[in-house]
Amino acid sequence: MRARLVGASLTGGLLCTLLDQVHVRTGTLYYPRPDVFGQAWWVLPLFTGSTLACALAYPVGARLSGDTRDLAPRRDHWGTRELLASLAWFSGGYALTGVCNRHPVFLTAWLLGTFVARMAADGSRALLLNALSLAAVGTGVEYTLNRMGLFHYRVPGAFGLVPVPVWLPGIYLHAAFAVRAALRRGVA
Repeated sequence: MRARLVGASLTGGLLCTLLDQVHVRTGTLYYPRPDVFGQAWWVLPLFTGSTLACALAYPVGARLSGDTRDLAPRRDHWGTRELLASLAWFSGGYALTGVCNRHPVFLTAWLLGTFVARMAADGSRALLLNALSLAAVGTGVEYTLNRMGLFHYRVPGAFGLVPVPVWLPGIYLHAAFAVRAALRRGVA
């Protein structure tokens, strides 16, 4: 179990670091002191630790929501399809925010609209609680790192008053599906 969790956390950290490259290459964000490929040295460890924290927190959210059946194992081909589809939604949404970063209203509407549609089809209380928690905590961490001057978005949110884009929580909402799918599939 521990080896799978470490492996999944490293894989998630690497995927998010590569997706962050989309933001670096499209000018969505920048690091004042880049070390590797325009990113700071701490990006991979941060995303790896974040993936681990999400995987450990999801079962807690499932218990708090009273929806523990949400994590029923899916080790067959359906579990694999769920994992790949969830990763595609997350990666596609993340990449879209890089390509369309100058259109925050469109991005916010697309990310929230697709999340609501996916939730309506799913109906899991545990997933909803975890997605909302992840969006709040993830956005809060990025806000804090931004205020510390560790990185900056080129197009901030809320009329320039908030240093993170308004669409940012939408990425985290979709990430919750991928975390749950990895846990169900047994890779985390």
